[in-house]
Amino acid sequence: PSSCPSPAATTGADDVASSSHGLSDRHLLEIRTVFQIFDPTLSGQIDLPTFEVIVRSLGFRMTQVEIAGMVELLWEERQQEGQVMDTMDANERRQIDLPMAIHILARKGYANRNEEDEMHMYFRTFDHGNKGYITLEDLQRAQNEVNEAEMEMDIGSESDGMDVGIVGDATLQAMIEQFDHNRDGVLDYQEFKKILEPVLSSSSSS
Repeated sequence: PSSCPSPAATTGADDVASSSHGLSDRHLLEIRTVFQIFDPTLSGQIDLPTFEVIVRSLGFRMTQVEIAGMVELLWEERQQEGQVMDTMDANERRQIDLPMAIHILARKGYANRNEEDEMHMYFRTFDHGNKGYITLEDLQRAQNEVNEAEMEMDIGSESDGMDVGIVGDATLQAMIEQFDHNRDGVLDYQEFKKILEPVLSSSSSS
């Protein structure tokens, strides 16, 4: 995530609602939830490697080159419409906010996804080795995967020596304990579903 103020920081719920690209309320909430999981500081933006991980976790295949091309076009459209300044630097143009994520995922066919298939896909993203459950180490591995991708792209917050995208082990463990109803120290599929059930129930009742 970028350490500098976002030129798209004013993008809010109204912008998301007006740019749903044919996605249902449930799909929008799902994307918002996943986006926020990978944006722990709630900066409102994520970088290319992080979004590539999100896309892959949702079952789509896009290279960073393909993502970068779409993001560049979307920033250019915003500049032409006067939504952002013309003085954006290269790093700022590689950031992705929620409306951009929705736009890209809609174009990849997110609306055609089956709810149960989506749940299983989310679960497999974290269940390293297809064990049938998610451990603290699995959550740490998913987080490290994002950080390693950022290092390969030489982006992030290296300049100030901070790693703002890291969520502490205590926070990850607390999340497991909150949903670990059988108290075996891990999250099975049914327990994992409980994490997203509020999103699904909220969208189905709207």
